[in-house]
Amino acid sequence: MRTWKPGESRVAVCLVLTGAALVILCLSAFLCAGQTSSVEGELEAIVKGLQLREQSVDSAQGVFLVKSTLNMDPEVVSRLWANIEKPSPPVAAERFTWGFQGNRFRQERVSLDVHQEELPEISRSLEIGVFDGEKGAIYKPATGYAMEVEPSRLYEVGLNGSFGAWLNLAFKYYNARIPLSRALIEKGAVIVGTSVINGVECYHLTSPPDEWGATYSWWIAPSQGFALLKYESTPDVPSQVRSVYEFKCADYGGIWLPSEATRTTLKRFADGEEFWTRKAEMKVLRLQLNQPIEEDFFSPEFASGTRVLGSVSERVIE
Repeated sequence: MRTWKPGESRVAVCLVLTGAALVILCLSAFLCAGQTSSVEGELEAIVKGLQLREQSVDSAQGVFLVKSTLNMDPEVVSRLWANIEKPSPPVAAERFTWGFQGNRFRQERVSLDVHQEELPEISRSLEIGVFDGEKGAIYKPATGYAMEVEPSRLYEVGLNGSFGAWLNLAFKYYNARIPLSRALIEKGAVIVGTSVINGVECYHLTSPPDEWGATYSWWIAPSQGFALLKYESTPDVPSQVRSVYEFKCADYGGIWLPSEATRTTLKRFADGEEFWTRKAEMKVLRLQLNQPIEEDFFSPEFASGTRVLGSVSERVIE
């Protein structure tokens, strides 16, 4: 099974992206001819480019590292963490092995020891989440227990293949998420200008307040296959928490996807001051796209003696 690294190319993917360019050129000509549509001009070209991009990945499999950091500045601690008896560790790291094909996915998460340079695994921390297209399961081998989960409850228990969200691919297998092309239309996005993000020229789009008063901003890079390079969500109440995502993308065989990403959580206090409270930094260690994945990858592998809790019954693996 071949792993595609940044800078490599494939003929099939190049044809997809060439097709994207042709579609956009055709759209420009169509609009110049005086025709109209529900989404017009440059925004229509962005949406069409995103749709072609979203259709270009049918499966993905990779390994990722995430480091999370709490802001332990004394002023922030006094405002946020002072009354918490046991706050989260100021720094934590996890390694994820993740993949999806169709509506199936698997994610393995293991905690790492940040106090050692080699980041060794922390014993007994492995957690496995799988969804075979019909039913999901969460399994922590060290506990001897597993739980089977119906599709409607995947999100409630955190079994949603979170790295699909980091790569903006979760909509492929998780119906609670929608592709960016659809989100721009549903949220009434408009282009407000251009900006340079990490050295790359981007369209800057914003949305009017939604039904809860929240607004959104996106920065999309046409030169990188319409990759999303920055995203912000802002609540209607200034003192509430807002999130900022930034992405650095790489060319994986003709498809631009994040190779690094940062999620920063910020909180504005009643006195108008704003502080970052938590940062999560993601790095792709290995990623392959559109390659066949063996069927058993999406099946839980329970050890003998594991107690599997279902919605109405319990069974023990022989």
